[in-house]
Amino acid sequence: MGGDVNTEGTEMFPNIKGTKLYFSSNGHIGLGGLDIFESDIVDNKYSKPENLKKPINSTKDDFCFSINKQNTAGYFSSNREGGKGDDDIYSFDIYDYRVFVDGIVYDLKTNKTLANTDMVLMQNDSIVNSFRTDNVGMYKIELKKGSGLYSIVAFQKTYDLAENSIVVEEKNINSNFYLGKKQYDLKPIYFDFDKHNIRPDAQKELDYIVSIMKNDTDIKIEIESHTDSRGSSAYNDILSEKRANSVFANLVNKGISKDRITSNTSYGESRLTNQCDDDSSDNCNKNQHQINRRSTFKIVR
Repeated sequence: MGGDVNTEGTEMFPNIKGTKLYFSSNGHIGLGGLDIFESDIVDNKYSKPENLKKPINSTKDDFCFSINKQNTAGYFSSNREGGKGDDDIYSFDIYDYRVFVDGIVYDLKTNKTLANTDMVLMQNDSIVNSFRTDNVGMYKIELKKGSGLYSIVAFQKTYDLAENSIVVEEKNINSNFYLGKKQYDLKPIYFDFDKHNIRPDAQKELDYIVSIMKNDTDIKIEIESHTDSRGSSAYNDILSEKRANSVFANLVNKGISKDRITSNTSYGESRLTNQCDDDSSDNCNKNQHQINRRSTFKIVR
């Protein structure tokens, strides 16, 4: 096993649990007699053994260590004082040597708990563990006392992730999370002069809106449609209504339920984004008129 594990003394009673090797030795620095040590595989070789210390080890011989799958309880043998004879079997649990970290994940706005939220525990930029909240949004994990600084990241697909830092020392830790809904940047779509059909560039934006609405079923939207100032006000009212109907039909045909479009309003030329009104229309170039021929979108939940 090499010099990190073996010494000029006695190493015996090896037991493998996952990537960890447990064994007894009187050659490594210990409390006396045989002590139980733990060594973990790092870079394909076993690391320098760590003494399990009191109360697992004593000044006498301690050996034949085993631990359960949950790393919470196990057995070992010892001839320490207070036993029934020479070598005795002892049981142990390690809850007293661990810190519990628990909490609840909430929706930031509604304060409702978020079930089945994905959680990742990290230390030194490496993933230590991954888990999920239960069906009422709670989680609970165990960490070694004094194991230092960790980050816990919580995320769901329709929320922005949240990250909490914790320092594990001696006491249990409560760390709640508050996740805010993802914020989406819905850009306006634009129309050609005197047209209400959906242009290819506008279709890309509408497809994006469809994708986020299918992914986040809490989202509803409002639509507002407009024209530039050229033409009569009455004609532009009709034209903006046609544009509104084109957008509405496009989204519905892509699978968006009608009740998720809470309003679909046409404003004609009444809400220009610049000074290109009837009096100044002739002084505006085509780009200035273009930005008024639009439909805009607002997310509501």
